[in-house]
Amino acid sequence: MSTQSPLGHARRPWLSLGVAALLLVLGGVLVARNFGAQRMLHRALPVVDGRLAVRGLDAELAIVRDGHGVPHVWAKSPRDAWFGLGFVQAQDRLAQLSFLIRAARGRTAEVLGPEALEADRLARTLGFGRLGDAQLLRLDASTRRVLDAHAAGISAWIEEVKSGRAVTPVPLARLEAP
Repeated sequence: MSTQSPLGHARRPWLSLGVAALLLVLGGVLVARNFGAQRMLHRALPVVDGRLAVRGLDAELAIVRDGHGVPHVWAKSPRDAWFGLGFVQAQDRLAQLSFLIRAARGRTAEVLGPEALEADRLARTLGFGRLGDAQLLRLDASTRRVLDAHAAGISAWIEEVKSGRAVTPVPLARLEAP
């Protein structure tokens, strides 16, 4: 059975229905994939509501994000404030922190492949990692305490990710675990 189209060509209704059904199925698949990707991305966002119990704090700490997502840290001591800052920095930038450490140590090719070897060689030749280690040993006690507290906050977020209480950031999930 065929009918005439408005342009005078023969038209097969079953073919139009088949194309429409195919487009409907493809649209459904795209919507489902997009929904799944959005769910994965949403799960990878930092926990901004509720309470978390993390090790390493001396007292209760409050982290509130404003309407732009900017974290504000309220702590009872400077040490806990630096811990909180490290924690939220890791929540928001763990993949970036991981990459910067690798770049300074000349280890990006481990995750990026051979195209990163030249940059790794340069970082190792210039000794960025060794220079950082040497500077750390020369710090006064007060600065060292601040950096240790900040690092403890970063480590606390990494523990949340490793324990499964938080989702691995998407870039790290694709390259490596923290």
